[in-house]
Amino acid sequence: GTSGIIPTYFSYDVKRWKETGEHNEDGHPLVVPLEMEVKRFPLFLEGPVRMMKAVDSEEAMDIYKKVRNSPLRDENLNMYTISASLEGQSMDMGRMMAFAPGWLENQSVW
Repeated sequence: GTSGIIPTYFSYDVKRWKETGEHNEDGHPLVVPLEMEVKRFPLFLEGPVRMMKAVDSEEAMDIYKKVRNSPLRDENLNMYTISASLEGQSMDMGRMMAFAPGWLENQSVW
């Protein structure tokens, strides 16, 4: 779960589709999605931080408390990580998956 923290990133998997009868320049069929499934990626610090700038101070304090008690907080270092653990995520997430945990976009400390 997200512990009540606004998620930052999503992915969408098309579960059902209908072919249009057309093809792209590589010859692949074009489709119209009929059913999609939304999935949330693990928590990232970016979402709640941006949200805090758009809400009143009381709601911002609530977000802060939730983040402080979330996997985004490294208690040993008394600091925040850019993301929760990305272990088990697909390489489709992008370049952040190429880095070891704690390095650059993959759970580094800020």
